Amino acid sequence: MAQPSAEEALSHVLRNGTGVARRVLSDPAIEGDPLAFLKATEAYWKALRHQQHEPHKKGPSVVTSNPSLLGLPKPSEATSSGGGERRGGSDGDAYDVIVCGGTLGLLPALALQQRGWRVAVVERRLAEGRTQEWNSSRAEMQAFVDMGLLTAEELEAAIVSEYNPVRVGFSGGDDIFVNDCLNIGVLPQSLLRFVRTRRV
Repeated sequence: MAQPSAEEALSHVLRNGTGVARRVLSDPAIEGDPLAFLKATEAYWKALRHQQHEPHKKGPSVVTSNPSLLGLPKPSEATSSGGGERRGGSDGDAYDVIVCGGTLGLLPALALQQRGWRVAVVERRLAEGRTQEWNSSRAEMQAFVDMGLLTAEELEAAIVSEYNPVRVGFSGGDDIFVNDCLNIGVLPQSLLRFVRTRRV
């Protein structure tokens, strides 16, 4: 009996699987519906892979950019507003920067806002962060403290796990151990709760 391909195996798991991964992805406590998203993504790639009409045709372009729409500043355009420096385009512009995605996006949005930019954050859900930890390192997170986005105490409160060293291994090779690299777990909900209190 022929072994199923990786694509067939994935399709079977998504339709009929009862394993740990499926149980985890089906947990109603997880934001959104990751299992439905994976099913839709798998169906899309399957259709793309097996389409026979114009197999070399490029897909549609879905991302375009035009920096002039954001009113990006020139050195001579910085003006004073309310005691702080305001940057960007003319007085009729609503925003200088629009950040799409309000989880990690809140951090650069706040950093820009504190430097005088008019910032909007676009997020279709409540921007509260996941319950799953982010892996980071203290050196990376310290940058947020240095920028004034977090206090040292808030950073410590957001770190919920820490471990050293971290093992790195590849099939057929020897394991190596590194220190202070992606060795802390940061709780996004706590991190973003602190960040939201600093909106100006």
